[in-house]
Amino acid sequence: LDINSGDFELSLDHYKELNDKIEAFELPEVNYKYMSSSDMRYLYTNSISENGLFLDSLQKIDFKTNSNQVYTDIDNGIYLYSPLFIPFDASDISLIGEDSGFIICYGYNINKHNSLIYIFDASDISMPMTIMELPVHVPILFHGAFVKE
Repeated sequence: LDINSGDFELSLDHYKELNDKIEAFELPEVNYKYMSSSDMRYLYTNSISENGLFLDSLQKIDFKTNSNQVYTDIDNGIYLYSPLFIPFDASDISLIGEDSGFIICYGYNINKHNSLIYIFDASDISMPMTIMELPVHVPILFHGAFVKE
C-alpha cells in the first residue's frame, strides 16, 4: 500500500505452493500477540481430512515455510471443531515463540454421541497432549474465546 498514491498491490504468487497443500478451513485462530505483526507466521484452523467429507480435523498453517500440519481422529468417528490458542504467560514476549502455547478444541464422537476436549502443544499438533471425555454433548459449532482475566 502506497499511502501517498493509495495504490495497493497484493501478490499471491508466494502463497501458491501453500494453497496447493492446505485443506479447506474456517474458524482461523492465531496468537493474538503476533496478529498485527507483518511477521505473523502461524494460523490454526479446523479443516477437512483426506478421508473426511466435513470439517473434522485440526490444521496448523506455517506461512514462513509454506507448509501445514494436520491432526485428525476421523477414523475413530471424532470431528474436531473451533480451535482456541492460549499463549504461555510470559511478561517478555521475546522469551517465547509465536507458537508457544496450547491449542484447545472440542470434538464430537459420532459413535458415543458425546463431546471431548482436546489439548495440543501449539508448536506440534501431531498428537494431543490429552483428551478429556465430557459426559454430555456440546452442540456442534459451539465456539469459544480465551479471556485471560
